[in-house]
Amino acid sequence: MWKDYSWSYIKNNRASSISVMVAAFISALFLSLLCTLFYNFWKYDIERIEIEEGSWQARIEGELDNSVLDVVEKYPNIDKVIINKELSDGQNIVADLYFNDMRRILEDLPQIAELTGIDQEAITCHHSLLSMYLIRDPKDPAPRLVFPFFWQLQGWPAFP
Repeated sequence: MWKDYSWSYIKNNRASSISVMVAAFISALFLSLLCTLFYNFWKYDIERIEIEEGSWQARIEGELDNSVLDVVEKYPNIDKVIINKELSDGQNIVADLYFNDMRRILEDLPQIAELTGIDQEAITCHHSLLSMYLIRDPKDPAPRLVFPFFWQLQGWPAFP
C-alpha cells in the first residue's frame, strides 16, 4: 500500500501521478470553497448587525459638552466620534465611538470615562458586533458565545 504513493512510484507511473494530482486539486478546491463559504457567512452576519443595530463600537450617552467630546476625540485609539442625531435630544447627547484597534475597547473605555469624568454606566459597548470579532466582555450578562463556540468546534478536529 505504501509503495503506491511513494515518490518514485508516482514519478514512474503516469496514470497514478495524474490521479493523485487530480485528487489533490479537487480537495484543495473543496477546502477553498468551504473557507470562502464560512467567510461569507461571517461577513454577512457582520453586515446584518451593522445595518440593523448600527456600526458603532461604543457609545457615550449623557450631558456632554464640546470639551468632553474633544478629550474623547483626541484619545489615541479613537478613530472618530460621531454625534448620533437620531438618539440625541435637547441636553442628552449620544456620541458613537469608532476605534482604530477594536481589541483594546474594553481596556480603553474605563480610561476614557476616567479622563472625561463620565460615569461608567454612560458608556456602552456594541457587544453583538464585538463578539463577531471574537472580542468578549467577561462582565457581559448575556454572553454571546455562538461564534466563538463555532470556531472552537472547527479547531477541535485539528488538534485532538
